[in-house]
Amino acid sequence: MSKTSKGTVYQQITDNIVKSIEAGVVPWKKEWKAGTNIMPMSHTTERCYTGGTNILQLWVTQSLNDYEHNRWLTYKAAKDLGFCVGKGEKATLVTYVGTGGEKDEEGDRTYRYHKPYWVFNVAQVPGLVETIPVPEVNDHNPADVEMATIIPKALSVLVVDGQPCYVPSTDIIKESETTGEY
Repeated sequence: MSKTSKGTVYQQITDNIVKSIEAGVVPWKKEWKAGTNIMPMSHTTERCYTGGTNILQLWVTQSLNDYEHNRWLTYKAAKDLGFCVGKGEKATLVTYVGTGGEKDEEGDRTYRYHKPYWVFNVAQVPGLVETIPVPEVNDHNPADVEMATIIPKALSVLVVDGQPCYVPSTDIIKESETTGEY
Protein backbone atom coordinates (compact mmCIF):
# COMPACT_ATOMS: atom_id res chain seq x y z
CA MET A 1 0.00 0.00 0.00
CA SER A 2 1.52 3.28 -1.05
CA LYS A 3 1.48 6.47 0.95
CA THR A 4 -1.26 8.87 -0.06
CA SER A 5 -1.02 12.59 0.59
CA LYS A 6 -3.93 14.65 1.84
CA GLY A 7 -3.97 16.48 -1.52
CA THR A 8 -4.22 13.20 -3.41
CA VAL A 9 -7.14 12.07 -1.23
CA TYR A 10 -9.06 15.27 -1.88
CA GLN A 11 -8.20 15.14 -5.59
CA GLN A 12 -9.67 11.62 -5.87
CA ILE A 13 -12.82 12.75 -4.07
CA THR A 14 -13.11 15.76 -6.39
CA ASP A 15 -12.58 13.55 -9.45
CA ASN A 16 -15.37 11.20 -8.32
CA ILE A 17 -17.77 14.10 -7.76
CA VAL A 18 -17.01 15.49 -11.23
CA LYS A 19 -17.47 12.01 -12.76
CA SER A 20 -20.80 11.71 -10.95
CA ILE A 21 -22.03 15.09 -12.19
CA GLU A 22 -20.95 14.24 -15.75
CA ALA A 23 -22.98 11.01 -15.44
CA GLY A 24 -26.04 13.07 -14.53
CA VAL A 25 -26.06 12.19 -10.83
CA VAL A 26 -26.38 14.98 -8.29
CA PRO A 27 -24.25 13.56 -5.44
CA TRP A 28 -25.58 15.83 -2.69
CA LYS A 29 -29.22 14.89 -3.42
CA LYS A 30 -29.86 11.47 -1.96
CA GLU A 31 -33.17 9.67 -2.30
CA TRP A 32 -34.17 7.28 0.45
CA LYS A 33 -36.51 4.40 1.12
CA ALA A 34 -38.59 4.01 4.28
CA GLY A 35 -36.86 1.95 6.93
CA THR A 36 -33.36 2.32 5.54
CA ASN A 37 -30.42 4.29 6.79
CA ILE A 38 -29.01 6.35 3.95
CA MET A 39 -25.82 7.32 5.74
CA PRO A 40 -22.80 5.24 4.72
CA MET A 41 -21.88 2.93 7.58
CA SER A 42 -19.19 0.50 8.60
CA HIS A 43 -20.41 -3.05 8.13
CA THR A 44 -18.34 -4.30 11.05
CA THR A 45 -19.15 -1.62 13.65
CA GLU A 46 -22.53 -0.49 12.26
CA ARG A 47 -21.47 3.10 12.95
CA CYS A 48 -22.10 5.77 10.33
CA TYR A 49 -19.15 7.41 8.66
CA THR A 50 -18.48 10.99 9.67
CA GLY A 51 -16.84 13.83 7.86
CA GLY A 52 -18.43 15.41 4.84
CA THR A 53 -15.84 14.18 2.37
CA ASN A 54 -16.20 10.54 3.44
CA ILE A 55 -19.98 10.66 3.27
CA LEU A 56 -19.98 12.39 -0.11
CA GLN A 57 -17.29 10.06 -1.49
CA LEU A 58 -19.22 6.95 -0.43
CA TRP A 59 -22.56 8.32 -1.68
CA VAL A 60 -21.03 9.12 -5.07
CA THR A 61 -19.39 5.70 -5.34
CA GLN A 62 -22.59 3.97 -4.25
CA SER A 63 -24.61 5.92 -6.81
CA LEU A 64 -22.15 5.50 -9.71
CA ASN A 65 -22.02 1.74 -9.15
CA ASP A 66 -25.72 1.22 -8.30
CA TYR A 67 -24.91 -0.42 -4.96
CA GLU A 68 -28.10 -1.11 -3.03
CA HIS A 69 -26.41 -1.20 0.37
CA ASN A 70 -24.81 1.62 2.34
CA ARG A 71 -22.43 -0.70 4.23
CA TRP A 72 -18.67 -0.58 3.71
CA LEU A 73 -15.72 -2.57 5.02
CA THR A 74 -11.98 -2.96 4.52
CA TYR A 75 -10.36 -5.87 2.73
CA LYS A 76 -9.07 -7.16 6.09
CA ALA A 77 -12.53 -6.90 7.68
CA ALA A 78 -14.03 -8.97 4.84
CA LYS A 79 -11.26 -11.54 5.27
CA ASP A 80 -11.79 -11.63 9.07
CA LEU A 81 -15.48 -12.38 8.45
CA GLY A 82 -14.52 -15.31 6.20
CA PHE A 83 -15.23 -13.57 2.86
CA CYS A 84 -13.07 -12.42 -0.01
CA VAL A 85 -13.49 -9.26 -2.07
CA GLY A 86 -14.50 -10.06 -5.64
CA LYS A 87 -11.73 -10.28 -8.22
CA GLY A 88 -11.11 -6.96 -9.98
CA GLU A 89 -13.20 -4.89 -7.53
CA LYS A 90 -11.92 -1.38 -6.88
CA ALA A 91 -11.71 0.07 -3.38
CA THR A 92 -12.97 3.52 -2.43
CA LEU A 93 -10.62 5.88 -0.64
CA VAL A 94 -11.81 7.43 2.63
CA THR A 95 -9.93 9.16 5.42
CA TYR A 96 -9.85 8.84 9.16
CA VAL A 97 -9.24 12.13 10.93
CA GLY A 98 -7.70 11.66 14.33
CA THR A 99 -5.88 13.62 16.96
CA GLY A 100 -2.51 12.85 18.40
CA GLY A 101 -0.34 14.33 21.04
CA GLU A 102 3.14 14.44 22.37
CA LYS A 103 4.99 15.93 25.28
CA ASP A 104 8.08 18.01 24.87
CA GLU A 105 9.93 20.61 26.88
CA GLU A 106 7.29 23.21 25.90
CA GLY A 107 4.43 21.08 27.28
CA ASP A 108 1.67 19.02 25.73
CA ARG A 109 1.06 19.46 22.01
CA THR A 110 -1.88 18.06 20.10
CA TYR A 111 -2.31 17.79 16.37
CA ARG A 112 -4.80 16.43 13.85
CA TYR A 113 -3.89 13.89 11.23
CA HIS A 114 -5.54 12.27 8.21
CA LYS A 115 -5.11 8.54 7.70
CA PRO A 116 -6.26 7.31 4.29
CA TYR A 117 -7.71 3.83 3.95
CA TRP A 118 -9.68 1.91 1.38
CA VAL A 119 -13.09 0.33 1.75
CA PHE A 120 -15.36 -1.88 -0.32
CA ASN A 121 -19.13 -1.89 -0.51
CA VAL A 122 -20.67 -5.15 0.75
CA ALA A 123 -21.97 -5.72 -2.79
CA GLN A 124 -18.33 -6.13 -3.89
CA VAL A 125 -17.91 -9.10 -1.52
CA PRO A 126 -19.63 -12.22 -2.92
CA GLY A 127 -21.92 -13.88 -0.38
CA LEU A 128 -21.77 -11.09 2.21
CA VAL A 129 -25.00 -9.31 1.23
CA GLU A 130 -26.99 -12.47 1.95
CA THR A 131 -25.81 -12.39 5.58
CA ILE A 132 -27.16 -8.88 6.25
CA PRO A 133 -30.42 -8.98 8.21
CA VAL A 134 -33.30 -7.22 6.47
CA PRO A 135 -34.63 -4.46 8.74
CA GLU A 136 -38.31 -4.52 9.60
CA VAL A 137 -40.00 -1.67 7.78
CA ASN A 138 -42.77 0.16 9.59
CA ASP A 139 -43.78 2.93 7.22
CA HIS A 140 -46.50 4.47 9.36
CA ASN A 141 -46.56 4.28 13.11
CA PRO A 142 -50.07 5.62 13.94
CA ALA A 143 -48.77 7.64 16.90
CA ASP A 144 -46.15 9.32 14.69
CA VAL A 145 -48.73 10.17 12.04
CA GLU A 146 -51.04 11.65 14.67
CA MET A 147 -48.22 13.73 16.18
CA ALA A 148 -47.19 14.90 12.70
CA THR A 149 -50.64 16.44 12.26
CA ILE A 150 -51.06 17.78 15.81
CA ILE A 151 -47.71 19.53 16.27
CA PRO A 152 -47.87 21.88 13.25
CA LYS A 153 -51.41 22.93 14.20
CA ALA A 154 -50.42 23.53 17.82
CA LEU A 155 -47.46 25.67 16.72
CA SER A 156 -49.48 27.54 14.08
CA VAL A 157 -47.18 26.30 11.33
CA LEU A 158 -48.59 26.49 7.82
CA VAL A 159 -48.68 23.13 6.00
CA VAL A 160 -49.00 23.30 2.20
CA ASP A 161 -48.95 20.88 -0.73
CA GLY A 162 -45.61 20.24 -2.42
CA GLN A 163 -42.38 18.27 -2.29
CA PRO A 164 -42.13 17.12 1.36
CA CYS A 165 -39.75 19.44 3.24
CA TYR A 166 -39.50 22.25 5.77
CA VAL A 167 -38.81 25.78 4.46
CA PRO A 168 -37.16 27.71 7.31
CA SER A 169 -37.23 31.10 5.55
CA THR A 170 -41.04 31.07 5.46
CA ASP A 171 -41.65 28.63 8.34
CA ILE A 172 -43.75 26.38 6.09
CA ILE A 173 -43.98 22.59 6.06
CA LYS A 174 -44.68 21.10 2.65
CA GLU A 175 -46.26 17.69 2.34
CA SER A 176 -47.44 15.59 -0.55
CA GLU A 177 -51.21 15.95 -0.74
CA THR A 178 -51.56 12.64 -2.57
CA THR A 179 -49.88 10.61 0.18
CA GLY A 180 -50.27 12.83 3.21
CA GLU A 181 -46.63 12.12 4.09
CA TYR A 182 -44.21 14.65 5.52
